[in-house]
Amino acid sequence: VTQLRNLLPADLKLSAGSIKPMYEIGVSIATSNNLSAEEMLEQCESALELADAYNCPVAYYQADSLQQRNLDLQLLADLKQALHKDELTLWLQPKVTPDGTIQSFEALLRWPRADGSFVSPETIIRLAEQYGLIGEVSSKVLNQAVTILGQFRAIALKYPVAINLAGSDLLVNKFYNALIDVATHQPTLLSQLTLEL
Repeated sequence: VTQLRNLLPADLKLSAGSIKPMYEIGVSIATSNNLSAEEMLEQCESALELADAYNCPVAYYQADSLQQRNLDLQLLADLKQALHKDELTLWLQPKVTPDGTIQSFEALLRWPRADGSFVSPETIIRLAEQYGLIGEVSSKVLNQAVTILGQFRAIALKYPVAINLAGSDLLVNKFYNALIDVATHQPTLLSQLTLEL
């Protein structure tokens, strides 16, 4: 690995100057002749997903990481379908005072599966951030929260609803535009919405 890193250029010259590239390396070590070149490359790609140019630029293949990657890719395909079919839902958890009075609600993201199980919100967010779906997930959460607030308003309930956001949500155009749309077209509902980072 050290020899390989020494072969990589420390500076790349561009027409307008130069840049110092950061490298990430995925390593697979063959312990037998039973692996094809394609299998070794897949193992290197799996290891590469674990690498981090700043903290751990070199990562080694581990069998369980490939299995986890395959599970994640299947779950990612399912998440895309769930987003398309509006299967992600919000459950409301009341925030109460010591005497039991409801002050507000926190909207909790839930993804029910056909078998009755649920995918954890942490898994949903991790996949969405890793594969560029965070704007779509967060926009769905925002739209559902606004719908809930509209339902509250229709029956004269004035409880605020809080939604949890990742910091990256505010940098995603799709989510930001959805938030601006709510602020423009439904400003009274927006005043009942709390964004928690």
